Amino acid sequence: MYTREALIDQQRRCHWSLCGLMTHCASLTQDELHQTFDLFGGSSVQLQLHHIIGAQRYWLSVIDGPINADDDEASFPDMPALCAFRDEVHARAIALIESMSDAALGQARSMETWGGAVHELVPAHIIMRTQTHQYQHAGKITVRVDG
Repeated sequence: MYTREALIDQQRRCHWSLCGLMTHCASLTQDELHQTFDLFGGSSVQLQLHHIIGAQRYWLSVIDGPINADDDEASFPDMPALCAFRDEVHARAIALIESMSDAALGQARSMETWGGAVHELVPAHIIMRTQTHQYQHAGKITVRVDG
């Protein structure tokens, strides 16, 4: 079972790691930030960063609603905008975790996902999944930026 304290610690560590990656990416020009690569499935560093942050925003909204599946990457065209988005979603994650008891974080319950599908999901599992998802895409970005 995950505790609120452990999930907050993990969220803060993931945020710290993403801040470091994004600080490193800040050295990219706008052209480099938006250049697409086959490694990313035709995506760019900017789109990968937006995807990491947007996916966490989406899954947090599955837990506490309303669902936010906005495809709004154009609203975050540069590193300052992406950093502000990152910080906003991180603050929401911390607030959500803090608002739930250990029991509620570990209890499966019906949740609606995109398209109106309903699944039995455990909030702590969703939170941890967004964190492991971050590292999957951070690896791709690191290969691109440092490759």
